Amino acid sequence: MCFLIYRGSRTLLDGQGHKLTKKNVRKKDGGVVWRCTVRGGSNPCCGTVLQLRDTFTSLKPHSCQPKINLNENVLLNVVMKEAALNSRYQSSKTVAEEVLLQHHDANPNIRLPNVDTLARVGRRKRNQNFPSPPKDIYFSLDPDDFPPNFIRADKVGFVHLKN
Repeated sequence: MCFLIYRGSRTLLDGQGHKLTKKNVRKKDGGVVWRCTVRGGSNPCCGTVLQLRDTFTSLKPHSCQPKINLNENVLLNVVMKEAALNSRYQSSKTVAEEVLLQHHDANPNIRLPNVDTLARVGRRKRNQNFPSPPKDIYFSLDPDDFPPNFIRADKVGFVHLKN
């Protein structure tokens, strides 16, 4: 089994199509217990893995079906998040299409996720870095938040008020 830890050591991929999350850390030996993320429905998976330093041992077998291409989809999500942050002024769907094309050229035989799903991943990551919307009319704008060559001009006009 090949294990991959990502998301700041909160998620474990077992290389067989299962994703696990950290359940607890044992006090007696410092071992980390991971449990399967499939928990909903009438039949939650009871698959657990024990990690002692660099050694992984299966405690309970999985009762859920493995997901096809899970490792590749997780890699695509990581690449999409980086691409969304680097191309700040492109639409998320355009960035997702570019990422999928690059990944498909490298691995033509795998099943790719939906473009809209990948675009949503990029939008969520990108929105973490955007300023929050103003709560009242007193706010300031940061010029770095605008795309390059963005036209900025004052609009001058007259307002007619009825009495």
